[in-house]
Amino acid sequence: MSKRFSGVVAGLIVLVLFTIAGLLLWTDVNVFRETSTHSPIEKKAPDVSLISMSGKPVRLSSFEGRPLWLNFFATWCTPCKAEMPDVEKQYRRLHKRGLVVLGIDQQETAALVADFSRRFDLSFPRVIDAGKAAEAYGVHAIPTSVFIDRAGIVRAVHIGALSSAQMDAELAKIMGTTGSS
Repeated sequence: MSKRFSGVVAGLIVLVLFTIAGLLLWTDVNVFRETSTHSPIEKKAPDVSLISMSGKPVRLSSFEGRPLWLNFFATWCTPCKAEMPDVEKQYRRLHKRGLVVLGIDQQETAALVADFSRRFDLSFPRVIDAGKAAEAYGVHAIPTSVFIDRAGIVRAVHIGALSSAQMDAELAKIMGTTGSS
């Protein structure tokens, strides 16, 4: 009986492992990489049209000439919520020096994003992505931050919530400074 039980347990373990492997392949999740295979780093930022909270189109190319931080998020995302107060602080600190922070919500309604924005007292612009921006920038997980310099070149892509120190370092690069100020 113990050999039979061991065989059943081994069979169940194999079944679970194959199920997990299948789900990872099916959802195109790659847990071992930090950047997408379509990484836009050191390339011209893709120009995508998004929808503003007021329903108007917003083209990413309209921000060229200014340092741009794209923050891909969703209202239900716990790590997104965790980093949002620091994103707002950075925006308030640097927007008068030209920084544009663009919160790019992933396929939710304007009402949900507006409620989220009120809860976190967000003053930077937010837009809604139907999936085109996420596809163009190779975003497969949120939060993802894309840092674009004044020349429109993607300088960094970070997957996951950023610490204040990480934000400072990336913003210094695209702002053309060597440290936080």
